[in-house]
Amino acid sequence: DSAGWYILYGDNVPSGSFGDWRQGSAHTFRADIGRSLTAADEMMISQRTADAKKAREEKLEKKHENAIDIAARIWEVAEPAGPEHPYLKRKGIQAHMARMGRDTRLIIPLFDESDTLTSVQYIDADGDKKNLSGGRVSGCYCPFGDLLSASCIYVAEGFATAATIAEITETATVATFSASNIAPVVGTLRKKYPTKQIVIVADHDNNPLKPGVFYDNPE
Repeated sequence: DSAGWYILYGDNVPSGSFGDWRQGSAHTFRADIGRSLTAADEMMISQRTADAKKAREEKLEKKHENAIDIAARIWEVAEPAGPEHPYLKRKGIQAHMARMGRDTRLIIPLFDESDTLTSVQYIDADGDKKNLSGGRVSGCYCPFGDLLSASCIYVAEGFATAATIAEITETATVATFSASNIAPVVGTLRKKYPTKQIVIVADHDNNPLKPGVFYDNPE
């Protein structure tokens, strides 16, 4: 799909940047040209990196702004989801904030630190998930319960996991939608609710390559 991006400079010292719009990741690289880089080389690469970063941030901001308008329109026309939806029935959870589109997919909202709807996630009957293209995800979450009055907030990855925790514990919970978004969301919550206890309930997939395992015991 169109989540990946890259900028490549092929002259003198080949270098550039690449990343993923959806995850909000970015990386830089430069080729080994078989000699030490001069001060001029270093300055050139630094300037290119700064220019690429600025261009990426401007483009990403535009994508986010467009997605906010699209998400608002999608959310406005969607109907509240019912407990009879196949995905909800299979997971044994309530609909909570979920709505349903005309294609019967669940529509899950994501909110930022100012409670602005930034994006939505679609979940079909089989559990396949897809985020709105261009929507901001990093640091955004789907809330369950009253976060403002809660003394403790649980942080989970998926919608179904967060819903299950909220129903069992009757405690405010948020869904981050990915393991890589746990840290940004915790940062958002800590800034917004500095006195509240935050408990991370990350997925444990019994696989050391899965990033969720790292957050089982965060520093």
